[in-house]
Amino acid sequence: MLIPEKNYSFVDEYPKNKLTFKKFSKEIYYRMMYDDVSLLSANLSYYFILSILPLLVVALALTPYFNIDQAYLLKKINSLAPGILGDYIFSMISEVLNNKSNTILTIGVIFTLWSASNGIYGLMYAFNIAFRVKEERMWIVVKLISIIFTVIIMIAMFIMLVLLVFGRQITWLLFHKFNFDEQFYTIWNYVTYLLPLFFTFFIFVFLYVLATNVKLKISHAMPGAFFATISWIVLSKMFGYYIDHFSSYIKTYGSIGAIMLFIMWLYFTGYLLIIGAEINAIIYNYKVENRKFYETHVGLNKGDDNMINEIYLAGGCFWGVEGYFQQLDGVVETRVGYSNGTTKNTSYKKVNETDHAEVIYLKYDTNIITLNEIFHHYFRIIDPVSVNKQGEDVGRQYRTGIYYSDENTKKEALSYINELQKSYDKKIAVEVQEVNNYVDAEEYHQKYLDKNPTGYCHIDLSLAKKEL
Repeated sequence: MLIPEKNYSFVDEYPKNKLTFKKFSKEIYYRMMYDDVSLLSANLSYYFILSILPLLVVALALTPYFNIDQAYLLKKINSLAPGILGDYIFSMISEVLNNKSNTILTIGVIFTLWSASNGIYGLMYAFNIAFRVKEERMWIVVKLISIIFTVIIMIAMFIMLVLLVFGRQITWLLFHKFNFDEQFYTIWNYVTYLLPLFFTFFIFVFLYVLATNVKLKISHAMPGAFFATISWIVLSKMFGYYIDHFSSYIKTYGSIGAIMLFIMWLYFTGYLLIIGAEINAIIYNYKVENRKFYETHVGLNKGDDNMINEIYLAGGCFWGVEGYFQQLDGVVETRVGYSNGTTKNTSYKKVNETDHAEVIYLKYDTNIITLNEIFHHYFRIIDPVSVNKQGEDVGRQYRTGIYYSDENTKKEALSYINELQKSYDKKIAVEVQEVNNYVDAEEYHQKYLDKNPTGYCHIDLSLAKKEL
């Protein structure tokens, strides 16, 4: 899979949080590759098959109770399907309806609610990946949301079917009963023509709002819903044109070919819905949460555990070291603490007694920033030949050191230092040891320079924005 390089950030210092079209396009492309949108769409197409056909059967089975001609309604729905594919799909639905059974409606409703709710759950999973959140709601809550949304879709479909059948009668009633003029009649005709578009948009908006484990406002869901609605209608029209004029699937394989094309159409439908969710997620991440690029690519996708690595760095006062590294793209998490002392516990007041060094714990994404780049940044901000002193800070707690938790980090650290030693006459004083007796520093030390922007710092933090 081709995944683009993640060497850019969406949060610019000047102007703040400006999201350009170029950056937006890069992000969409990256997410399409990184989130396995194609695989998720294939899963959704399976759920759609289990959801849509029973949904239509139930909706059509209800029509006799409202004195609606099923044949006329099937013809209307068929006009919305892509090309002659609708002829085959709805002929199968007609067969089911013609084989009338006293239990078809009851069984159909139960099966529809269950299967369609599974389809909604599939959408929830895909949308949560787009927003980089995990599904933390209880299973029963998720299932109830799925069922409720399925009921809403059924009601919306029924309303749409009623409008398709009684659209002319409603127009006549409004035009004659209330004495509206011809201008209203013309406008209303356009409105009725656009009603399927409005209903689709409405359904997509509430789908994005309810199916995601994020408290989205309706306005936050509209951009993705607008894209999904327009692109889905265009896709259906183009798909229908292709089937009618170029495709030989149906001519060659008959009903099986129609089913294959139907699955392809559902696949692309799911693909567009996920892209709509990604659009909403991008705008939400950067406009609402003010999150940096790398922060939106951590935690949910397969292989993440292999992409995330950790290291402990001692470079003098840990306030400045953390302030520098937390600015770098690819740094997932930073904490300050004390490490490699003689006791398991210590504190800021006791580090001289326990011989702990002030360190930062660094968790980073190797797909965004490499260990070698971490070392480049580290040696940029320290004096590597100074012993127990960095800036104005003097003492064993301010010694320099690289503390590793895996052999690969140790190997690369020693190799880097050996190469760097060639540039110095004095011996490099950075110790390389396995991490031990690490203790988190007190809370008031964490992100200290964020809390105290004018606080002491021996490091030029602006270097973090400059290229190596």
